[in-house]
Amino acid sequence: LDRIREVSVAIAIAVAKDAHANRLATKGKVENIAADVEACMYRPEAEPATPSLVDMEPDCHWVLRVAHINAGTAFTDAQQKKWKITGLLPPKVFTLQEQVRLCLSQLRAQERPLDRYYYLAGLQGRNETLYYRLVMDNMSEIMPIIYTPTVGEACQRFGHIFQRAQGMYVSMRDKGRVADIVQSWPFKSVEVVVVTDGERILGLGD
Repeated sequence: LDRIREVSVAIAIAVAKDAHANRLATKGKVENIAADVEACMYRPEAEPATPSLVDMEPDCHWVLRVAHINAGTAFTDAQQKKWKITGLLPPKVFTLQEQVRLCLSQLRAQERPLDRYYYLAGLQGRNETLYYRLVMDNMSEIMPIIYTPTVGEACQRFGHIFQRAQGMYVSMRDKGRVADIVQSWPFKSVEVVVVTDGERILGLGD
């Protein structure tokens, strides 16, 4: 970062000198450019701390980004006021069943089974309540997408379709520090743990 900052300042000063020399800029002093650029540079230490899920306050808009909490357009007016997210969602409040019907329509608009898998994966990453309600209400239609046969192709293309992490990942290089890694899990209440060795075909590695 220090080297990037140094080069950025040098480029900014050179551009400013050229602009002044060609009368493209007449205001401000070239000597002030360095300070101006420095003031705009990214500094990790100045970044606000991201609130953890454990310590999250009820007046935090992060409820829109946490899949197991986010209700999307189903947040009532009272809930939006409580969480201070009023104005961050469209004004119409949908019921869960209305959301399900809309999502089912969007899902069916996808032509390829793999595209439908992508859509469902994205929905699960945004709104778990809606995702599982959609699956439970349309089991016979959706199971062939999230399980065999579509999941096989999805697993083969995992590296291409990966969007966001779900669960925890422990590799061979983590040998001897698994307990420390487990402590990274942000939720205190854990009732079920499923462990897989990474086999990708139809759950044979579970």
